[in-house]
Amino acid sequence: MGSLSSNIDPALEEGFPCLSAQNTAFYIHELISDNLHLCKINADPSHGLEAATAAIWNSEKQICDAGTLAGIIYSQMSRASSDGLFEKIERTVLGMSRVQINKALTVLVRLVANEYGWLYGWKVLAAADPASGLHPLLMEDSVEVYNQVTVSTPPRRKLDVKLSVVRIAESGNISQIGPKTIGGHIWETDEKYLAAVKAWNIPSDLLLGPCILFAWVGSFKKLVLQSESPEVQAACWTAQLLGIVDYDIDIDESNLKVKVAAENQGKMRGTGWAGLMVTDQQMFNRSVQMKWWREGKGSFVLGPSEISPSDFAVAGYVDCAGLPPFAYQTAAQLLASRTAMFVGTLFCYMHDLIYDMGCPSRISSAAYAYSTGVFDYDIPQSWVVGMIDKSEIAEGILRRGQENLVLVPGSFDVDIGKAFEQALNMENVSNLIKRDKYTTDCVLQSPVLDLEANGVKCPKLCDKCFSPFLEAFTRSDDKIQAIPGIPESVVISSPVSIAAAIRRGCLFGASQDSCDDCACIIGIWANLKSEKVVISLMAIESVISSRDFMAMMYLIGCVALSPLRIMSVLAGFDLNADITFVKGAMGDRDVVDC
Repeated sequence: MGSLSSNIDPALEEGFPCLSAQNTAFYIHELISDNLHLCKINADPSHGLEAATAAIWNSEKQICDAGTLAGIIYSQMSRASSDGLFEKIERTVLGMSRVQINKALTVLVRLVANEYGWLYGWKVLAAADPASGLHPLLMEDSVEVYNQVTVSTPPRRKLDVKLSVVRIAESGNISQIGPKTIGGHIWETDEKYLAAVKAWNIPSDLLLGPCILFAWVGSFKKLVLQSESPEVQAACWTAQLLGIVDYDIDIDESNLKVKVAAENQGKMRGTGWAGLMVTDQQMFNRSVQMKWWREGKGSFVLGPSEISPSDFAVAGYVDCAGLPPFAYQTAAQLLASRTAMFVGTLFCYMHDLIYDMGCPSRISSAAYAYSTGVFDYDIPQSWVVGMIDKSEIAEGILRRGQENLVLVPGSFDVDIGKAFEQALNMENVSNLIKRDKYTTDCVLQSPVLDLEANGVKCPKLCDKCFSPFLEAFTRSDDKIQAIPGIPESVVISSPVSIAAAIRRGCLFGASQDSCDDCACIIGIWANLKSEKVVISLMAIESVISSRDFMAMMYLIGCVALSPLRIMSVLAGFDLNADITFVKGAMGDRDVVDC
Protein backbone atom coordinates (compact mmCIF):
# COMPACT_ATOMS: atom_id res chain seq x y z
CA MET A 1 0.00 0.00 0.00
CA GLY A 2 2.98 2.33 -0.44
CA SER A 3 1.06 3.90 -3.30
CA LEU A 4 -1.06 5.79 -0.82
CA SER A 5 1.83 8.05 0.09
CA SER A 6 2.18 9.05 -3.56
CA ASN A 7 -0.83 11.31 -3.04
CA ILE A 8 1.31 13.58 -0.84
CA ASP A 9 3.63 16.36 -1.98
CA PRO A 10 7.13 14.96 -1.18
CA ALA A 11 8.23 18.36 0.14
CA LEU A 12 5.43 18.25 2.69
CA GLU A 13 5.79 14.57 3.56
CA GLU A 14 9.41 15.12 4.59
CA GLY A 15 8.18 17.36 7.39
CA PHE A 16 5.45 14.97 8.56
CA PRO A 17 6.14 13.29 11.89
CA CYS A 18 4.08 10.20 12.68
CA LEU A 19 1.33 10.31 15.24
CA SER A 20 2.02 8.38 18.40
CA ALA A 21 0.75 4.80 18.60
CA GLN A 22 -1.91 5.96 21.06
CA ASN A 23 -3.23 8.75 18.82
CA THR A 24 -3.04 6.49 15.77
CA ALA A 25 -5.14 3.84 17.49
CA PHE A 26 -7.64 6.46 18.68
CA TYR A 27 -8.01 8.01 15.24
CA ILE A 28 -8.28 4.73 13.33
CA HIS A 29 -10.91 3.41 15.75
CA GLU A 30 -13.09 6.51 15.31
CA LEU A 31 -12.52 6.53 11.56
CA ILE A 32 -13.45 2.91 10.91
CA SER A 33 -16.37 2.92 13.33
CA ASP A 34 -17.69 6.14 11.72
CA ASN A 35 -17.81 7.76 15.14
CA LEU A 36 -15.62 10.84 14.71
CA HIS A 37 -15.73 13.49 17.43
CA LEU A 38 -14.51 17.08 17.10
CA CYS A 39 -11.62 17.26 19.56
CA LYS A 40 -10.39 20.57 20.96
CA ILE A 41 -7.05 21.99 19.82
CA ASN A 42 -4.68 22.33 22.76
CA ALA A 43 -1.78 23.79 20.78
CA ASP A 44 -1.03 27.45 21.44
CA PRO A 45 -1.46 29.59 19.42
CA SER A 46 -4.17 27.99 17.33
CA HIS A 47 -7.03 30.48 16.92
CA GLY A 48 -6.58 30.42 13.15
CA LEU A 49 -6.25 26.67 12.81
CA GLU A 50 -9.19 26.09 15.14
CA ALA A 51 -11.39 28.42 13.08
CA ALA A 52 -10.29 26.82 9.81
CA THR A 53 -10.92 23.27 10.95
CA ALA A 54 -14.27 24.20 12.51
CA ALA A 55 -15.29 25.60 9.12
CA ILE A 56 -14.18 22.38 7.40
CA TRP A 57 -16.07 20.25 9.93
CA ASN A 58 -19.28 22.10 9.10
CA SER A 59 -18.73 22.37 5.35
CA GLU A 60 -20.42 20.32 2.65
CA LYS A 61 -17.92 21.46 0.01
CA GLN A 62 -15.04 19.23 -1.07
CA ILE A 63 -11.88 20.29 0.73
CA CYS A 64 -9.98 17.07 0.19
CA ASP A 65 -10.64 14.05 -2.06
CA ALA A 66 -10.69 10.51 -0.71
CA GLY A 67 -7.41 9.43 -2.29
CA THR A 68 -5.52 12.42 -0.89
CA LEU A 69 -6.96 11.90 2.58
CA ALA A 70 -6.02 8.21 2.50
CA GLY A 71 -2.46 9.16 1.55
CA ILE A 72 -2.23 11.68 4.38
CA ILE A 73 -3.50 9.16 6.90
CA TYR A 74 -0.88 6.72 5.62
CA SER A 75 1.88 9.30 6.11
CA GLN A 76 0.71 10.17 9.63
CA MET A 77 0.09 6.71 11.06
CA SER A 78 2.45 5.11 13.50
CA ARG A 79 4.59 2.61 11.61
CA ALA A 80 3.86 0.16 14.41
CA SER A 81 0.35 -0.32 13.03
CA SER A 82 -0.66 -3.87 12.18
CA ASP A 83 -0.43 -5.40 8.70
CA GLY A 84 -3.54 -5.07 6.58
CA LEU A 85 -4.74 -1.97 8.40
CA PHE A 86 -3.74 0.37 5.58
CA GLU A 87 -5.98 -1.48 3.13
CA LYS A 88 -8.87 -1.30 5.57
CA ILE A 89 -8.36 2.45 5.99
CA GLU A 90 -8.30 3.00 2.26
CA ARG A 91 -11.55 1.08 1.77
CA THR A 92 -13.14 3.06 4.58
CA VAL A 93 -12.07 6.45 3.24
CA LEU A 94 -13.01 5.66 -0.37
CA GLY A 95 -16.52 4.81 0.83
CA MET A 96 -16.98 8.08 2.70
CA SER A 97 -19.24 10.94 1.71
CA ARG A 98 -17.83 14.44 1.22
CA VAL A 99 -19.06 15.52 4.66
CA GLN A 100 -17.48 12.47 6.32
CA ILE A 101 -14.16 13.16 4.60
CA ASN A 102 -14.22 16.73 5.89
CA LYS A 103 -14.83 15.54 9.43
CA ALA A 104 -12.08 12.92 9.16
CA LEU A 105 -9.66 15.55 7.91
CA THR A 106 -10.61 17.95 10.71
CA VAL A 107 -9.94 15.40 13.44
CA LEU A 108 -6.62 14.36 11.89
CA VAL A 109 -5.39 17.96 11.59
CA ARG A 110 -6.30 18.68 15.20
CA LEU A 111 -4.63 15.51 16.49
CA VAL A 112 -1.43 16.39 14.66
CA ALA A 113 -1.54 19.96 16.00
CA ASN A 114 -2.05 18.73 19.56
CA GLU A 115 0.90 16.36 19.30
CA TYR A 116 3.38 18.44 17.29
CA GLY A 117 2.14 22.05 17.36
CA TRP A 118 0.03 24.42 15.29
CA LEU A 119 2.45 24.62 12.35
CA TYR A 120 2.31 20.86 11.68
CA GLY A 121 -1.46 21.05 11.77
CA TRP A 122 -1.31 23.64 8.99
CA LYS A 123 1.09 21.49 7.00
CA VAL A 124 -1.37 18.61 7.06
CA LEU A 125 -4.19 20.92 5.92
CA ALA A 126 -1.97 22.24 3.11
CA ALA A 127 -1.27 18.68 1.96
CA ALA A 128 -5.00 17.93 1.98
CA ASP A 129 -5.86 20.97 -0.13
CA PRO A 130 -2.91 21.34 -2.56
CA ALA A 131 -4.85 23.50 -5.04
CA SER A 132 -5.30 26.24 -2.44
CA GLY A 133 -1.76 27.58 -2.85
CA LEU A 134 -0.47 26.88 0.66
CA HIS A 135 2.95 25.92 -0.71
CA PRO A 136 5.56 24.39 1.65
CA LEU A 137 7.74 27.47 1.28
CA LEU A 138 4.84 29.69 2.29
CA MET A 139 4.88 27.92 5.65
CA GLU A 140 8.58 28.59 6.22
CA ASP A 141 9.23 27.67 9.82
CA SER A 142 10.49 30.80 11.53
CA VAL A 143 9.74 29.37 14.97
CA GLU A 144 13.35 28.40 15.47
CA VAL A 145 14.53 31.77 14.17
CA TYR A 146 12.53 33.58 16.82
CA ASN A 147 13.90 31.28 19.49
CA GLN A 148 17.45 32.14 18.38
CA VAL A 149 17.03 35.89 18.65
CA THR A 150 18.53 37.78 21.58
CA VAL A 151 17.44 41.37 21.97
CA SER A 152 19.30 44.17 23.65
CA THR A 153 19.56 47.92 23.93
CA PRO A 154 22.83 48.78 22.17
CA PRO A 155 24.61 52.09 22.78
CA ARG A 156 23.77 54.63 20.08
CA ARG A 157 25.22 57.98 19.19
CA LYS A 158 22.49 60.41 20.13
CA LEU A 159 21.70 63.78 18.66
CA ASP A 160 20.93 66.69 20.93
CA VAL A 161 17.25 66.15 20.25
CA LYS A 162 15.02 64.69 22.94
CA LEU A 163 11.66 63.12 22.13
CA SER A 164 9.17 61.11 24.16
CA VAL A 165 6.54 58.69 22.90
CA VAL A 166 3.55 59.21 25.19
CA ARG A 167 0.01 57.94 25.49
CA ILE A 168 -1.52 61.33 24.56
CA ALA A 169 0.73 64.01 23.13
CA GLU A 170 0.26 67.55 24.43
CA SER A 171 -0.96 69.99 21.82
CA GLY A 172 1.89 72.21 20.64
CA ASN A 173 4.58 70.15 22.37
CA ILE A 174 7.00 69.17 19.58
CA SER A 175 9.05 66.99 21.93
CA GLN A 176 6.16 64.54 22.38
CA ILE A 177 4.86 61.94 19.94
CA GLY A 178 1.66 59.98 20.36
CA PRO A 179 1.46 56.19 19.91
CA LYS A 180 1.20 54.39 16.62
CA THR A 181 -2.45 54.32 15.57
CA ILE A 182 -4.76 53.04 12.86
CA GLY A 183 -4.09 56.22 10.89
CA GLY A 184 -5.74 58.91 12.98
CA HIS A 185 -9.47 59.52 12.82
CA ILE A 186 -10.08 62.22 10.20
CA TRP A 187 -10.69 59.54 7.57
CA GLU A 188 -13.71 58.30 9.52
CA THR A 189 -15.75 61.17 8.08
CA ASP A 190 -14.11 61.36 4.64
CA GLU A 191 -16.98 60.61 2.27
CA LYS A 192 -14.71 59.86 -0.68
CA TYR A 193 -12.71 57.34 1.34
CA LEU A 194 -15.78 55.64 2.76
CA ALA A 195 -17.24 55.40 -0.75
CA ALA A 196 -14.01 53.81 -2.04
CA VAL A 197 -13.97 51.33 0.83
CA LYS A 198 -17.56 50.39 0.08
CA ALA A 199 -16.76 49.96 -3.61
CA TRP A 200 -13.87 47.67 -2.69
CA ASN A 201 -16.21 45.64 -0.42
CA ILE A 202 -13.92 45.97 2.59
CA PRO A 203 -15.76 44.96 5.81
CA SER A 204 -16.69 48.04 7.81
CA ASP A 205 -15.54 46.44 11.08
CA LEU A 206 -12.00 46.08 9.75
CA LEU A 207 -11.48 49.68 8.68
CA LEU A 208 -8.11 51.32 9.26
CA GLY A 209 -6.66 54.62 8.11
CA PRO A 210 -6.23 54.89 4.32
CA CYS A 211 -2.44 54.57 4.26
CA ILE A 212 -2.36 51.55 6.57
CA LEU A 213 -5.28 49.81 4.91
CA PHE A 214 -3.88 50.35 1.43
CA ALA A 215 -0.48 48.99 2.46
CA TRP A 216 -2.07 45.58 3.06
CA VAL A 217 -4.79 45.36 0.46
CA GLY A 218 -3.62 47.65 -2.36
CA SER A 219 -1.28 45.26 -4.17
CA PHE A 220 -3.80 42.46 -3.66
CA LYS A 221 -6.68 44.38 -5.23
CA LYS A 222 -6.15 43.48 -8.88
CA LEU A 223 -5.92 39.77 -8.05
CA VAL A 224 -9.49 39.73 -6.76
CA LEU A 225 -11.74 40.17 -9.77
CA GLN A 226 -14.43 42.81 -9.56
CA SER A 227 -16.81 40.17 -10.89
CA GLU A 228 -16.43 38.15 -7.69
CA SER A 229 -19.31 38.47 -5.26
CA PRO A 230 -19.06 41.13 -2.53
CA GLU A 231 -18.95 38.32 0.04
CA VAL A 232 -15.92 36.72 -1.61
CA GLN A 233 -14.12 40.04 -1.94
CA ALA A 234 -14.82 40.84 1.72
CA ALA A 235 -13.48 37.44 2.73
CA CYS A 236 -10.22 38.11 0.86
CA TRP A 237 -9.66 41.44 2.59
CA THR A 238 -10.48 39.85 5.95
CA ALA A 239 -7.94 37.11 5.31
CA GLN A 240 -5.27 39.68 4.45
CA LEU A 241 -5.96 41.74 7.58
CA LEU A 242 -6.18 38.86 10.06
CA GLY A 243 -2.47 38.81 10.84
CA ILE A 244 -2.14 42.47 11.79
CA VAL A 245 -1.94 41.87 15.52
CA ASP A 246 -0.24 45.25 15.95
CA TYR A 247 -3.66 46.78 15.42
CA ASP A 248 -5.50 44.52 17.85
CA ILE A 249 -7.57 42.89 15.11
CA ASP A 250 -6.69 39.53 16.64
CA ILE A 251 -8.36 40.30 19.98
CA ASP A 252 -11.91 39.91 18.68
CA GLU A 253 -12.27 36.32 17.52
CA SER A 254 -15.35 37.29 15.53
CA ASN A 255 -12.86 38.60 12.97
CA LEU A 256 -11.91 35.01 12.11
CA LYS A 257 -14.47 34.88 9.32
CA VAL A 258 -13.69 31.72 7.41
CA LYS A 259 -17.04 30.38 6.26
CA VAL A 260 -16.60 31.92 2.82
CA ALA A 261 -13.03 30.64 2.65
CA ALA A 262 -14.15 27.09 3.33
CA GLU A 263 -17.03 27.37 0.89
CA ASN A 264 -14.83 28.43 -2.03
CA GLN A 265 -12.24 26.52 -4.00
CA GLY A 266 -8.62 26.82 -5.08
CA LYS A 267 -6.76 30.08 -4.65
CA MET A 268 -9.74 31.93 -3.25
CA ARG A 269 -9.93 29.40 -0.45
CA GLY A 270 -6.17 29.52 -0.08
CA THR A 271 -6.28 33.20 0.84
CA GLY A 272 -8.53 32.32 3.76
CA TRP A 273 -6.26 29.52 4.93
CA ALA A 274 -3.19 31.73 4.56
CA GLY A 275 -4.79 34.54 6.53
CA LEU A 276 -5.67 32.24 9.40
CA MET A 277 -2.23 30.62 9.33
CA VAL A 278 -0.61 34.07 9.48
CA THR A 279 -2.78 34.83 12.51
CA ASP A 280 -1.29 31.86 14.35
CA GLN A 281 2.22 32.77 13.18
CA GLN A 282 1.81 36.34 14.37
CA MET A 283 0.40 35.27 17.71
CA PHE A 284 3.36 32.96 18.22
CA ASN A 285 5.77 35.74 17.28
CA ARG A 286 3.98 38.12 19.60
CA SER A 287 4.21 35.70 22.53
CA VAL A 288 7.98 35.55 22.11
CA GLN A 289 8.23 39.32 21.76
CA MET A 290 6.13 39.83 24.88
CA LYS A 291 8.55 37.57 26.78
CA TRP A 292 11.41 39.81 25.68
CA TRP A 293 9.44 42.83 26.84
CA ARG A 294 8.64 41.35 30.27
CA GLU A 295 12.32 40.57 30.77
CA GLY A 296 13.25 44.14 29.80
CA LYS A 297 15.77 43.05 27.19
CA GLY A 298 15.30 45.91 24.76
CA SER A 299 14.24 45.84 21.14
CA PHE A 300 17.34 45.52 18.97
CA VAL A 301 18.77 42.29 17.61
CA LEU A 302 22.53 41.97 17.76
CA GLY A 303 23.02 41.36 14.06
CA PRO A 304 24.92 38.78 11.95
CA SER A 305 27.12 37.70 14.86
CA GLU A 306 24.05 36.13 16.40
CA ILE A 307 21.82 35.09 13.51
CA SER A 308 22.53 34.89 9.78
CA PRO A 309 21.06 37.43 7.32
CA SER A 310 19.39 34.54 5.50
CA ASP A 311 17.53 33.28 8.57
CA PHE A 312 16.66 36.78 9.68
CA ALA A 313 15.35 37.73 6.24
CA VAL A 314 13.02 34.73 6.26
CA ALA A 315 11.79 35.69 9.71
CA GLY A 316 11.17 39.25 8.55
CA TYR A 317 9.31 38.11 5.45
CA VAL A 318 7.08 35.75 7.43
CA ASP A 319 6.47 38.46 10.03
CA CYS A 320 5.13 40.89 7.40
CA ALA A 321 1.56 39.73 8.10
CA GLY A 322 0.68 39.91 4.41
CA LEU A 323 1.01 36.39 2.99
CA PRO A 324 -2.52 35.60 1.66
CA PRO A 325 -1.90 37.06 -1.85
CA PHE A 326 0.86 34.48 -2.34
CA ALA A 327 -1.78 31.77 -2.45
CA TYR A 328 -2.50 33.03 -5.96
CA GLN A 329 1.01 32.19 -7.15
CA THR A 330 2.83 29.00 -8.07
CA ALA A 331 5.53 27.60 -5.83
CA ALA A 332 8.15 28.79 -8.35
CA GLN A 333 6.82 32.35 -8.35
CA LEU A 334 6.85 32.40 -4.55
CA LEU A 335 10.66 32.32 -4.50
CA ALA A 336 10.82 35.69 -6.20
CA SER A 337 7.93 37.14 -4.25
CA ARG A 338 9.56 36.34 -0.90
CA THR A 339 12.45 38.56 -1.88
CA ALA A 340 10.15 41.30 -3.20
CA MET A 341 8.13 41.19 0.01
CA PHE A 342 11.30 41.45 2.07
CA VAL A 343 12.44 44.48 0.06
CA GLY A 344 9.06 46.09 0.70
CA THR A 345 9.21 45.19 4.39
CA LEU A 346 12.67 46.72 4.79
CA PHE A 347 11.46 49.80 2.91
CA CYS A 348 8.55 50.21 5.35
CA TYR A 349 10.67 49.55 8.44
CA MET A 350 12.96 52.43 7.51
CA HIS A 351 9.97 54.79 7.51
CA ASP A 352 8.71 53.55 10.88
CA LEU A 353 11.76 52.89 13.03
CA ILE A 354 10.76 55.17 15.86
CA TYR A 355 8.07 52.76 17.07
CA ASP A 356 10.01 49.59 16.29
CA MET A 357 12.83 50.86 18.50
CA GLY A 358 10.52 51.18 21.45
CA CYS A 359 8.08 48.35 21.38
CA PRO A 360 6.21 46.46 18.74
CA SER A 361 8.60 44.81 16.30
CA ARG A 362 11.67 43.03 17.64
CA ILE A 363 12.37 41.47 14.28
CA SER A 364 12.98 44.77 12.44
CA SER A 365 15.23 44.27 9.43
CA ALA A 366 16.16 47.95 9.56
CA ALA A 367 17.37 47.59 13.16
CA TYR A 368 19.31 44.49 12.13
CA ALA A 369 20.93 46.43 9.28
CA TYR A 370 21.81 49.23 11.70
CA SER A 371 23.74 46.79 13.86
CA THR A 372 26.13 46.09 10.97
CA GLY A 373 27.20 49.73 10.59
CA VAL A 374 25.91 50.15 7.03
CA PHE A 375 23.45 52.87 8.02
CA ASP A 376 26.36 55.28 8.29
CA TYR A 377 26.71 55.07 4.52
CA ASP A 378 23.00 54.92 3.60
CA ILE A 379 23.57 51.52 1.98
CA PRO A 380 20.24 49.82 2.93
CA GLN A 381 18.29 52.82 1.64
CA SER A 382 20.29 52.94 -1.59
CA TRP A 383 19.91 49.19 -2.03
CA VAL A 384 16.14 49.28 -1.57
CA VAL A 385 15.74 52.00 -4.20
CA GLY A 386 18.03 50.11 -6.57
CA MET A 387 16.02 46.91 -6.09
CA ILE A 388 12.77 48.72 -6.83
CA ASP A 389 14.07 50.56 -9.89
CA LYS A 390 16.53 48.18 -11.45
CA SER A 391 15.38 44.65 -10.59
CA GLU A 392 12.58 43.95 -13.06
CA ILE A 393 9.94 44.79 -10.52
CA ALA A 394 9.18 48.21 -11.96
CA GLU A 395 10.05 47.23 -15.54
CA GLY A 396 7.80 44.20 -15.27
CA ILE A 397 4.91 46.41 -14.23
CA LEU A 398 5.05 48.11 -17.61
CA ARG A 399 5.48 45.05 -19.82
CA ARG A 400 3.22 42.47 -18.23
CA GLY A 401 0.03 44.23 -19.30
CA GLN A 402 -2.95 42.53 -17.73
CA GLU A 403 -1.03 39.69 -16.05
CA ASN A 404 -1.78 39.43 -12.34
CA LEU A 405 1.72 38.71 -11.07
CA VAL A 406 1.34 41.78 -8.90
CA LEU A 407 4.20 41.38 -6.48
CA VAL A 408 7.01 40.47 -8.84
CA PRO A 409 7.65 38.68 -12.16
CA GLY A 410 8.97 35.12 -12.12
CA SER A 411 12.37 36.13 -13.56
CA PHE A 412 13.26 38.02 -10.39
CA ASP A 413 15.05 35.13 -8.71
CA VAL A 414 17.42 36.59 -6.12
CA ASP A 415 17.33 34.40 -3.02
CA ILE A 416 15.89 36.22 -0.02
CA GLY A 417 18.95 35.52 2.15
CA LYS A 418 21.45 36.57 -0.51
CA ALA A 419 19.41 39.68 -1.15
CA PHE A 420 19.69 40.76 2.49
CA GLU A 421 23.40 40.01 2.51
CA GLN A 422 23.78 42.40 -0.42
CA ALA A 423 22.04 45.10 1.57
CA LEU A 424 24.49 44.62 4.45
CA ASN A 425 27.70 44.50 2.42
CA MET A 426 29.93 47.42 3.40
CA GLU A 427 31.84 47.05 0.13
CA ASN A 428 28.78 48.43 -1.63
CA VAL A 429 29.90 51.92 -0.65
CA SER A 430 32.12 51.94 -3.73
CA ASN A 431 29.32 50.58 -5.93
CA LEU A 432 26.79 53.36 -5.31
CA ILE A 433 25.81 55.25 -8.48
CA LYS A 434 23.58 58.21 -9.16
CA ARG A 435 19.98 57.22 -9.72
CA ASP A 436 19.62 59.44 -12.78
CA LYS A 437 21.97 57.05 -14.61
CA TYR A 438 19.03 54.73 -15.25
CA THR A 439 16.00 56.96 -14.68
CA THR A 440 14.34 59.81 -16.50
CA ASP A 441 12.23 62.81 -15.50
CA CYS A 442 8.44 62.56 -15.73
CA VAL A 443 7.07 66.10 -16.24
CA LEU A 444 3.83 66.91 -14.43
CA GLN A 445 1.00 69.29 -15.25
CA SER A 446 -0.75 71.88 -13.10
CA PRO A 447 -2.19 70.21 -9.97
CA VAL A 448 -4.79 72.90 -9.20
CA LEU A 449 -7.86 71.04 -10.46
CA ASP A 450 -6.78 67.74 -8.85
CA LEU A 451 -6.13 69.45 -5.52
CA GLU A 452 -9.52 71.18 -5.56
CA ALA A 453 -11.40 68.03 -6.57
CA ASN A 454 -9.82 66.05 -3.72
CA GLY A 455 -10.11 68.67 -0.98
CA VAL A 456 -6.38 69.30 -0.56
CA LYS A 457 -6.21 72.92 0.57
CA CYS A 458 -3.24 75.01 1.66
CA PRO A 459 -2.51 75.19 5.39
CA LYS A 460 -2.92 78.50 7.21
CA LEU A 461 0.53 80.12 7.19
CA CYS A 462 1.92 83.51 8.06
CA ASP A 463 1.87 86.31 5.47
CA LYS A 464 5.58 85.88 4.75
CA CYS A 465 5.36 82.14 4.04
CA PHE A 466 1.98 81.81 2.36
CA SER A 467 2.78 83.14 -1.12
CA PRO A 468 6.02 81.21 -1.68
CA PHE A 469 4.37 78.06 -0.30
CA LEU A 470 1.42 78.48 -2.68
CA GLU A 471 3.78 79.01 -5.60
CA ALA A 472 5.64 75.78 -4.81
CA PHE A 473 2.45 73.88 -4.02
CA THR A 474 0.73 74.68 -7.34
CA ARG A 475 3.80 74.58 -9.57
CA SER A 476 2.96 73.16 -13.01
CA ASP A 477 6.32 71.96 -14.34
CA ASP A 478 7.46 69.69 -11.51
CA LYS A 479 9.35 66.48 -12.29
CA ILE A 480 9.49 63.00 -10.78
CA GLN A 481 12.53 60.81 -11.26
CA ALA A 482 11.51 57.29 -12.36
CA ILE A 483 12.30 54.55 -14.85
CA PRO A 484 11.57 55.29 -18.53
CA GLY A 485 8.29 54.22 -20.10
CA ILE A 486 5.73 55.33 -17.52
CA PRO A 487 2.44 55.94 -19.42
CA GLU A 488 1.49 59.60 -19.76
CA SER A 489 -1.94 58.84 -18.27
CA VAL A 490 -0.18 57.71 -15.09
CA VAL A 491 2.14 60.72 -14.95
CA ILE A 492 -0.75 63.21 -15.10
CA SER A 493 -3.11 61.23 -12.83
CA SER A 494 -4.68 62.76 -9.72
CA PRO A 495 -2.88 60.55 -7.15
CA VAL A 496 0.54 61.38 -8.59
CA SER A 497 -0.32 65.08 -8.90
CA ILE A 498 -1.46 65.28 -5.27
CA ALA A 499 1.59 63.40 -3.98
CA ALA A 500 3.99 65.67 -5.85
CA ALA A 501 2.19 68.81 -4.64
CA ILE A 502 2.45 67.70 -1.01
CA ARG A 503 6.13 66.93 -1.55
CA ARG A 504 6.74 70.45 -2.91
CA GLY A 505 4.98 71.92 0.09
CA CYS A 506 7.17 69.89 2.44
CA LEU A 507 10.35 70.89 0.62
CA PHE A 508 9.39 74.54 1.11
CA GLY A 509 8.76 73.90 4.80
CA ALA A 510 12.23 72.35 5.12
CA SER A 511 13.91 75.28 3.36
CA GLN A 512 15.42 78.44 4.79
CA ASP A 513 12.52 80.40 3.27
CA SER A 514 10.02 79.01 5.78
CA CYS A 515 9.81 80.23 9.35
CA ASP A 516 9.97 77.63 12.11
CA ASP A 517 6.33 77.99 13.11
CA CYS A 518 5.12 77.46 9.55
CA ALA A 519 7.51 74.54 9.08
CA CYS A 520 5.76 72.76 11.97
CA ILE A 521 2.33 73.63 10.56
CA ILE A 522 3.33 72.30 7.13
CA GLY A 523 4.60 69.05 8.67
CA ILE A 524 1.33 68.42 10.49
CA TRP A 525 -0.66 69.42 7.40
CA ALA A 526 1.31 67.05 5.15
CA ASN A 527 0.81 64.18 7.57
CA LEU A 528 -2.95 64.72 7.51
CA LYS A 529 -3.26 65.33 3.77
CA SER A 530 -1.01 62.48 2.62
CA GLU A 531 -3.91 60.05 2.90
CA LYS A 532 -5.66 61.96 0.11
CA VAL A 533 -3.18 60.37 -2.31
CA VAL A 534 -4.31 56.88 -1.32
CA ILE A 535 -7.98 57.83 -1.30
CA SER A 536 -7.80 59.23 -4.83
CA LEU A 537 -6.02 56.08 -6.02
CA MET A 538 -8.66 53.84 -4.44
CA ALA A 539 -11.39 55.93 -6.06
CA ILE A 540 -10.11 55.44 -9.64
CA GLU A 541 -8.86 51.85 -9.30
CA SER A 542 -11.90 50.30 -10.96
CA VAL A 543 -11.40 52.21 -14.21
CA ILE A 544 -7.66 51.67 -14.70
CA SER A 545 -5.75 48.60 -15.82
CA SER A 546 -3.59 46.42 -13.58
CA ARG A 547 -0.52 47.79 -15.36
CA ASP A 548 -1.44 51.42 -14.79
CA PHE A 549 -2.55 50.74 -11.20
CA MET A 550 0.84 49.25 -10.31
CA ALA A 551 2.77 51.86 -12.32
CA MET A 552 0.87 54.56 -10.45
CA MET A 553 1.83 53.09 -7.08
CA TYR A 554 5.45 52.93 -8.23
CA LEU A 555 5.48 56.54 -9.42
CA ILE A 556 3.82 57.77 -6.21
CA GLY A 557 6.57 55.97 -4.30
CA CYS A 558 9.19 57.73 -6.41
CA VAL A 559 7.88 61.08 -5.16
CA ALA A 560 9.53 60.38 -1.79
CA LEU A 561 12.87 59.27 -3.28
CA SER A 562 14.10 62.54 -4.78
CA PRO A 563 15.23 65.22 -4.50
CA LEU A 564 15.12 64.26 -0.82
CA ARG A 565 15.07 60.58 0.10
CA ILE A 566 12.58 60.62 2.95
CA MET A 567 13.45 57.21 4.40
CA SER A 568 17.10 58.19 4.73
CA VAL A 569 16.08 61.22 6.76
CA LEU A 570 13.52 59.37 8.89
CA ALA A 571 15.63 56.30 9.61
CA GLY A 572 18.72 58.37 10.33
CA PHE A 573 16.81 60.64 12.69
CA ASP A 574 14.95 57.87 14.51
CA LEU A 575 18.13 55.89 15.12
CA ASN A 576 20.08 58.84 16.46
CA ALA A 577 17.60 61.02 18.33
CA ASP A 578 17.36 60.68 22.11
CA ILE A 579 13.97 58.95 22.24
CA THR A 580 12.27 57.58 25.36
CA PHE A 581 9.02 55.64 25.72
CA VAL A 582 6.72 56.51 28.59
CA LYS A 583 5.34 53.41 30.29
CA GLY A 584 2.02 52.40 28.75
CA ALA A 585 2.43 54.65 25.72
CA MET A 586 2.10 51.76 23.32
CA GLY A 587 -0.82 50.08 25.03
CA ASP A 588 -1.23 47.35 27.60
CA ARG A 589 0.12 44.61 25.35
CA ASP A 590 3.28 46.45 24.27
CA VAL A 591 1.75 46.76 20.81
CA VAL A 592 -0.54 49.29 19.20
CA ASP A 593 -3.57 49.67 21.45
CA CYS A 594 -6.42 50.92 19.27
